[in-house]
Amino acid sequence: MSSADTPASRPLTQWTQSAIAGWDRFWFTPAAPHTLSLIRILAGGMLLYTHLVWALDLMNFLGPNAWITADVSRELHSDSYAWSYLWYVESPAVIWTLHVLALAVFALFTAGCATRITSVLAFLITVSYSHRLIGAQYGLDQVNAMLAMYLMIGASGAAYSVDSWLAKRHNHWLLPKEQPAVSTNVAIRLIQLHMCVIYLFGGIGKLRGDMWWDGS
Repeated sequence: MSSADTPASRPLTQWTQSAIAGWDRFWFTPAAPHTLSLIRILAGGMLLYTHLVWALDLMNFLGPNAWITADVSRELHSDSYAWSYLWYVESPAVIWTLHVLALAVFALFTAGCATRITSVLAFLITVSYSHRLIGAQYGLDQVNAMLAMYLMIGASGAAYSVDSWLAKRHNHWLLPKEQPAVSTNVAIRLIQLHMCVIYLFGGIGKLRGDMWWDGS
């Protein structure tokens, strides 16, 4: 009998095998698309709403004489790998055109239309606005960007969507099937873990603050 098969080593071996199996189940069990698709509708709606808000005073946010100009925004990101296509646009007409196109992408993404494409575009647009509008972002905008990133990993358009309606009539790679998928589970797990981290550090921040303890 080898040392690995001794009675003393069996509990450790069983625990290791159980841990590996649990890890595999957690990440790689195919998941139905309905939960992720519902998140797509809610997150896409928030992306559409928050970017509609910028339109109320678009030139003061993104115009050539904005409160924070493109040059200042780019300089503030000079030590990072951040990038935004909005840094290179000054014409009000072009800015408005790009903004309307962005809203159209968010609307299509929310409706689940060509989600394999619009999910990626929604994420890139969200990040570009986030990098350009430094100083005007809140926690909601950061959560929106996080959700947009994970929604393009899984089949977020496989249910409750235009894609799912079309997929029942046509077989095309752009139309995800309404069936369990590993990528869908991975996307959901990443969202869950990211939210746990947000609440963990939010709780730690409150525990360290005097205002939390004195009730003010």
